[in-house]
Amino acid sequence: MATPRLSFSLRGHSSQVVCSTYLESSFISADSSGHVFWWDLNVKRPKRHWKAHESHILSLIYIKEYDILLTHSRDSSIRLWFLSEPEVSDSIPPFKEFPVNSLNFCNVSLISSRYLLTPSTVDSDNFDIYDLNLADSSSSLSFTRLVHNANPWELYLKALKSLPVPLDDDISKRDKFGIMMRTVWVDEHTFYVAYESGHVIGYNIEYSTSKLTNSEKGSSKSTSLLNKGPKINIFHISDKLKPSPIISLIYEKSNNTIITGSASKSIQILEIPSSHGSLTEDENNLISLKYSGLSQISMLEPDIIVVGFWNGIVKGYQSNLKFEEVFKLEKNLPMIDTNDESQSQRLKLSSISCKGSIKEETGAAAVVALSQKDLLRSKRNVSNKILMAIGYENGLINMYEF
Repeated sequence: MATPRLSFSLRGHSSQVVCSTYLESSFISADSSGHVFWWDLNVKRPKRHWKAHESHILSLIYIKEYDILLTHSRDSSIRLWFLSEPEVSDSIPPFKEFPVNSLNFCNVSLISSRYLLTPSTVDSDNFDIYDLNLADSSSSLSFTRLVHNANPWELYLKALKSLPVPLDDDISKRDKFGIMMRTVWVDEHTFYVAYESGHVIGYNIEYSTSKLTNSEKGSSKSTSLLNKGPKINIFHISDKLKPSPIISLIYEKSNNTIITGSASKSIQILEIPSSHGSLTEDENNLISLKYSGLSQISMLEPDIIVVGFWNGIVKGYQSNLKFEEVFKLEKNLPMIDTNDESQSQRLKLSSISCKGSIKEETGAAAVVALSQKDLLRSKRNVSNKILMAIGYENGLINMYEF
């Protein structure tokens, strides 16, 4: 693969760009001040911009099926924005919200436009799972909390007791896992959570079931409906990155692996066990990279892993056993005379997102409050491209094309 080419830049944010997501031919970014920009990539200008939160935005998820944008912030709220209502560029989309714990910087994650995994509202070490019920809610919000304050330490101890032979790891030497750092779903029944301690844990969940039960008292018989709550167990654990906190976590679908990065120089690739019935502790599967602080990891279609480091350098690697480097990017600041040799002259990145096959949008939703000239430009076909967006601490977004 050739080195990506800088295609264009987006300027609008006045603070650090912290997360972003793609639609069809548009792109949404969020910053540390709580602002959201919705960009038209054909005309390279905002379709809409609004103040979504009062603080740092931690998660940004587009729910295509319902045309809803989910934002999650340090202001202790999750908001669901109904993007198609109204179609006016300077107005704020209607939204619904509910509270969530944001004492840490952990993201929230969504699977099947339905199940939302979040840090627990009462304890940053534990987690909650919600059913958003979007199919039944229209423009209202009627969510159900399926799992409340699940404790990973208790689940881990339970998993150890079920083993016929204890793991080599001495349980008496292992501390608790600390606060949640990153989350990711694999499928509706499988998710991973990365922790402050350096542990990565895979969970399996079986959702509630209903069962008819019959009872007999005297001469009368009755039938009742018994509801059982979700059952969660730990089936996979790794501590190879401890004691460094995990700061990046993704699911790589093509190889069915979990990829994690920490404050160290190591990246970890975990093969997801085929069986979720018993606890598996992962073998040593670390790859040492040149730089420390793997703050951003993203998949670039079809088989390239993009890693962003604390020092502002971005590298692409083949997602194979050799993990071969295929490109390197860095954006230098203007030269500044300084006596501090350790001071970086690179612009520090703060977010990376990748997407292939950017397509043309059609219909009224494609362009909002644009001039006739812009309207014609936006309807031109955008050829299939693989794009990589890199957001920086100064609010700049650079779009690279492959």
